[in-house]
Amino acid sequence: MDIYNKISDCLRIFNKIFTWQVLVMFNSWLAATLLVICRNISPTLQKYNIFWSDIFLYSILNYRPIYLAYISGRFQKEHKKTVTILQQVLMHDTEYYDQVKTMLDLVLIKKMNISAKVFPVSLSIVLSFSGQAISFAVLMIQYFYMHQFQ
Repeated sequence: MDIYNKISDCLRIFNKIFTWQVLVMFNSWLAATLLVICRNISPTLQKYNIFWSDIFLYSILNYRPIYLAYISGRFQKEHKKTVTILQQVLMHDTEYYDQVKTMLDLVLIKKMNISAKVFPVSLSIVLSFSGQAISFAVLMIQYFYMHQFQ
């Protein structure tokens, strides 16, 4: 239980220090999506060979949130596994019932996830955010072309 408390405290400190940076990382992902899509369909930039540099930039900016979501998912998976093991021990071992019950309560209170100030980071949230970022980019492009050529 001591190791679990230390890991949980480390994640709490990480969330306290880096939540705004994680949120900015997701916002920069949105900005990079807009930049890459707009630059690749812009008629003025078609003559320049910028496609591969944009793909490189976009892949680097995409790697960070996906990797962070993967790590957060691993923490959440281990948390669920710990809760399951403690519940099984609680059901089958009556000798240490009070101690195991206290441990289970502590584990349920100290959830292990990485936060972005407004939402916990998970792979499903990252993928839905990427879909929304691309949808937003498409809407911005449509708005730009509707008002550009009137």
